[in-house]
Amino acid sequence: MNIRLTLIVLVLAVVAGVVAFIKLRNPGPPSTTQPAAGTRLLSPDEFNPDDVTRISVDKGDEHVVFEYDGEKWWQTEPVRFEMVTWSIRMLSTSAADLTISETIPARDLAGDLSAAKLGLDPAMATVAFDAGEKQFTLYLGRIAAGGKAYARLTPDGEVSVVEDTLHRRVFDSSPREWRVKNLLQGVGADASRITIEQSEPGRTISLVKTASKWRLTLPIDTAADETAVSRLIGTLGSLQVESFVDDNPADLADFGLDNPWATITVETDKVDSEGKVTTKRESALLGSPFDLQDAARYAKRADQPPVVKVRANDIRMLTPDPASLASRAVVTLPRQDIRALVIDGQEGRFRLERNLDAWTITNDDGSTAPARTEAVISLLDQLTLPCQGVEIAAQGAAVEGSYLGKVAVEGFSSGTVAETTWYRRQKDDAAQLVLADGSGALRWRPMVNVPELVAETFAAGAATGGGESGATNEPEPVK
Repeated sequence: MNIRLTLIVLVLAVVAGVVAFIKLRNPGPPSTTQPAAGTRLLSPDEFNPDDVTRISVDKGDEHVVFEYDGEKWWQTEPVRFEMVTWSIRMLSTSAADLTISETIPARDLAGDLSAAKLGLDPAMATVAFDAGEKQFTLYLGRIAAGGKAYARLTPDGEVSVVEDTLHRRVFDSSPREWRVKNLLQGVGADASRITIEQSEPGRTISLVKTASKWRLTLPIDTAADETAVSRLIGTLGSLQVESFVDDNPADLADFGLDNPWATITVETDKVDSEGKVTTKRESALLGSPFDLQDAARYAKRADQPPVVKVRANDIRMLTPDPASLASRAVVTLPRQDIRALVIDGQEGRFRLERNLDAWTITNDDGSTAPARTEAVISLLDQLTLPCQGVEIAAQGAAVEGSYLGKVAVEGFSSGTVAETTWYRRQKDDAAQLVLADGSGALRWRPMVNVPELVAETFAAGAATGGGESGATNEPEPVK
């Protein structure tokens, strides 16, 4: 038995030796080492996404740099453009979250697991992070199955198998997609001035805010419609780039931007605690139509080189009819602040004046009597309620229709705040009251419940006005 046992042991030893020899001559698949569960590729003790102030991404021939200025992220190379903060932070947070599932030692990088086949010789992309005085560089290889990808911390070191989140962000999207798509950034309700200047003469629109009230100053000078201006500001602030066309245009004339079709400028005044005023200026240029079939236009920010495309519908909203921005009310002063109304009518001049909650009428001869409150209210309705429409007339052009009279409005805290000339005109089968305030704006409404501008309409005990005037005087020019 001892001899038999000895022979068995000798045979097993020989077999083991042969196997060992074969393994040495023909090594099998490379070995991998499994790190401790939850090991991060970048040590959390050293890499903090909140400390990152500069990120560079190199992918093929593309080199892009992003920098944080303390408030915003900007692309600084190859062009300067504001970036969406969340999109850029995702680069650093994705890097911080990378967890190693396998490690392939550098000595085992051969065969199907060679660095070249893993996309790491050379690396398909590199992402470098500047965080304070420290710099961290990730070399990204190809994406593997099962949501995994290959990466390494040095050009020739060990390879880590990690989640593919950072790889997907770098490989599957363009830095252009991370840019702020608003053509005019930071435009909001605190805007102070808006100018829309078109190349066609006389097509410039200018709006100025004074004492929290907007005023249309071009092409005419009149009170602005606050709702319409707010809507325009909302359109300007939300204006989206449809696509990026050329980051470094050789000649702006190719896009009609050397002599823009329109220039939009929004200025916002900021007052600091010491009363110092600083002005932020946002400006965009609109160029040629995109093509014959597409009414969209080329555009660009005045302070940035990239040429973009803006949708046709947005263009229409950015170049409104000036009349749509004018207040539809002839008088914007609140009714309670109106002290008196001076009427120069067909039969003479008289004055309506508020006395507490009652009104009095003073005739041209100086005689005074109580006024009919309902008649005065009807007159105030014509002046302070929004009209149905606004038209802009050429300065000095005659107003179509017959002249009815003039009404001047006085406030408690000031003298005359508005002077209006009243006309009656016929449009198709309807009669209209047209009110001209001397600015070039003609506001009109249906000729319904319009009091006649004669003293007896307003004197207590007089009959109610018939609502239309039969005057047929010749038209007067707009003043």
